[in-house]
Amino acid sequence: TLAPLTLLEGVAWELQHPPSSATRCPIATPLGCSTHPMQGPGQPSDSELEPQLQLIEHEGGAAKPEQLLEEVVFRGPVLTLLLPRDELGILGHHSLQIHPPPSGLTAGALLSHIHQFYAADLQPSEQLWLMQQHPHIRRSLQVAFLSMVPISRLRLLGRTSNFEGLMRISSDQRVAVYTMELSEGVHTN
Repeated sequence: TLAPLTLLEGVAWELQHPPSSATRCPIATPLGCSTHPMQGPGQPSDSELEPQLQLIEHEGGAAKPEQLLEEVVFRGPVLTLLLPRDELGILGHHSLQIHPPPSGLTAGALLSHIHQFYAADLQPSEQLWLMQQHPHIRRSLQVAFLSMVPISRLRLLGRTSNFEGLMRISSDQRVAVYTMELSEGVHTN
């Protein structure tokens, strides 16, 4: 099985929300998703986009979340995700291996794996290591640690919480190794 160059391109989702909140972008831009096209040099005018926008309105906008989540996006024995570093350089370069069922990996299952990783609380040993390695956040981690308040990985991501898709980084199309693209978004704890 050949691994596609991208997976879940054009999916709008914020990591702090459950995967059921993911939608397909009506219009994908180089900066992510948009419901209104931005016009600039070399970009189509509103009149050129009108048929596309009418189609989106006629079909009820973006794909319904349940349709998107049930879509099979990958078939193969294993998919490896290289998760990006956060903006502070605390988290990152973790890998996550996913073994899809024979019927294939759905968008919902793939987003759930990502969500579960980031929603998971840091282990006490990870918190201690972070306090030693990152003095600039030591105090806030120490207060949470001593108060026995769990800290999820998501809280350490900062503003980079908008999912932008997965890009294959392996040059061999038979090897499914992807990196996750994130951009700045609205972050709520």
